[in-house]
Amino acid sequence: DFKILERQDATFVSGLPVMVDFFFVLSGFVIAVSYRDRIAGVGDYGRFLKARFARIYPLHFLTFIGMAAAGLAATRLGVKINHPEAFAADGVAPTLFLTQAWGVIDHQTFNAASWSLSAEFFVYLLAPLCFWLSRRLSLTAGLTLAVALFVGVEYLRAENGARTIMLATYDMGMLRAVPSFLAGVFIATATPRLARSLGGWARWSVAHGLGGAIIVGLWAGLAPAALVVLFATMMAIAAMCETRGLPSALRSVPMRTLGDMSFAIYMLHGVDLVAIVLLRRLGWRDGGLIS
Repeated sequence: DFKILERQDATFVSGLPVMVDFFFVLSGFVIAVSYRDRIAGVGDYGRFLKARFARIYPLHFLTFIGMAAAGLAATRLGVKINHPEAFAADGVAPTLFLTQAWGVIDHQTFNAASWSLSAEFFVYLLAPLCFWLSRRLSLTAGLTLAVALFVGVEYLRAENGARTIMLATYDMGMLRAVPSFLAGVFIATATPRLARSLGGWARWSVAHGLGGAIIVGLWAGLAPAALVVLFATMMAIAAMCETRGLPSALRSVPMRTLGDMSFAIYMLHGVDLVAIVLLRRLGWRDGGLIS
């Protein structure tokens, strides 16, 4: 992602990209719950992809248009953009076809946040395979496979001088999504059984405690992979609580509304470049994309 902060004391903020990996875990869980037993053939698979495409593409396309317009406006107004390559023509096709995280380009394109949608669509393509594996492997075997995939990709990246998988975006960032998505699928498959066998652990207080541990871990600079493990555990506990019907403020209408808004907030946070251009022209300064 664009490097916004340079301060050495910004550990918490600089660790926030791991939230995208949390999203991949949660996505695997939600997609498995919603579609695992509904894809029985090619037709079902096609309808699944159509539904997911309709869910993520409209806002992706709108933010692409917004960022392209912002880049054009900045050029016309004579405002210097620190990362002009993000608005270059070579990024148009990968962005429109949601392949910008598949290693086809060597820089971020337009709305930087959309790399995760490219990675997400990649795992949608793999969803039937993930569902097949979840029916044939135990939770332990499935999570071991997810860890092995993570370690394997991390090793290959290190051997080739690439940055860690936990920072990958345009540079084969779609592989970053696979282990987390797969883990989410296996957790969803095992949740009903876990709720029966580990019911005593299925308390919202435990889930909330793990959430607090994640926040502390972000402040302390805990390794992103460890934070993902904490999140996956928290999600599993929360899912068991849901299965048992335990009451929680997290299930309230305001919290659900915030959840529904989260995708739009994430996708739109980079489009504030338009406002930054205007502020810059009015004499304001910032330390991000524009100087």
